[in-house]
Amino acid sequence: MWYAQGHIEQPAPIVRFATPAGATPSQRAGPPARPAVVKGSVFEMPAGLPPFLKKQVIVPVADETSEFAAVKSVALQISAPFTHKGPDYALVGTSVPFGKPCPAYEFLWYIGESYVPGTLNINGSGAIAAINQKSKQ
Repeated sequence: MWYAQGHIEQPAPIVRFATPAGATPSQRAGPPARPAVVKGSVFEMPAGLPPFLKKQVIVPVADETSEFAAVKSVALQISAPFTHKGPDYALVGTSVPFGKPCPAYEFLWYIGESYVPGTLNINGSGAIAAINQKSKQ
């Protein structure tokens, strides 16, 4: 039997830049401010995403009639296995960025935030699973 030793990362020190009293904005020290919105996205991608989720994908507009076809297109472009269960829903009229280049994570996030009832899961090995529920109509 063998034991693995892990290294526990120590938190980074907190750094606060000193500002001299009476300094003008151009004289203040510190990093430049980051823009709040990047390339029209409504969120920032989480730190530590695997590279396959950062890959740029373009899903054709023709796939907006089928959620499963759209997710399958992303899965093929990032070389990830894809499974699905339940009814297939159209994504016509949603804010999902069809026909535009965007990171795979952003595209899948928009699908997850659409009106479709169910879950969209990406596990640690990179497999994508969509499990939809029946509409309550």
